[in-house]
Amino acid sequence: MFFIGEDTVVPYHAFKTLHKTAEENPDSIIVGVYYIKLGDPMIMVKEKDWIVVPNCDPGQLFPVHMCGMDCMLIPTSVLKKLKDIDSDLPFCCIYSGGDQTGEKLPFIGEDNFFMHRVHKMGIKVLCNTDVQCLHMDLATGKYTAHPNVDLNDYKTLIKPTTILKEEDREFIDKRWHDRLPKNDIQYE
Repeated sequence: MFFIGEDTVVPYHAFKTLHKTAEENPDSIIVGVYYIKLGDPMIMVKEKDWIVVPNCDPGQLFPVHMCGMDCMLIPTSVLKKLKDIDSDLPFCCIYSGGDQTGEKLPFIGEDNFFMHRVHKMGIKVLCNTDVQCLHMDLATGKYTAHPNVDLNDYKTLIKPTTILKEEDREFIDKRWHDRLPKNDIQYE
């Protein structure tokens, strides 16, 4: 399954590149590089006791500790294992509220939910940095990406316009915050 976020534009060669990497690394999830809007790559690795954002320049393949799902190739064998372990649990979800025991839980995004399940199963997740994505604001066509992307590598009906800049932060952050689920959980 090739999971692509609604506001993520992958380069034209993304599927072929990720699929080739998947064939060379059976039963591994393969991801490309997708950036947090106005931020760093949504790729984290474990270095000793720290979780850090690595250098994501093209030409690398490395194991991932945490990542966004917006450019993720998931083998059907992994999906089958997830389903076999708990057929009632969705592959990924956005969650905010309490569980069946009444325990109150904070907002958990689909990326964290899925990666937690994958880690528990011992599934490898690898990043192929030759797949560099545009994380676009769909309203303006502005994007965040690796500084050396060639816009000719991206085919989309929403024309990429320019890189998101600091002056766009308030608009982007407010719109994202306004989309978060509302809940009545109080934290101390």
